[in-house]
Amino acid sequence: MNVAQMLAHCNVSYEMVYTDKHPKPKGPMKLMLKLFVKPTVVNEKPYKKIAVPHLLS
Repeated sequence: MNVAQMLAHCNVSYEMVYTDKHPKPKGPMKLMLKLFVKPTVVNEKPYKKIAVPHLLS
């Protein structure tokens, strides 16, 4: 990832808060995110550690 890509990546969260460029999900998509994604992301259990040996060498 180069500097321009990093800045674009970091800028997305700013855009989500202060502009309407990325609208919030509505209807069925919102329901699916609440039922399936939120319990995985927001809980007390830590994320699983994934070993990627070919990237570490």
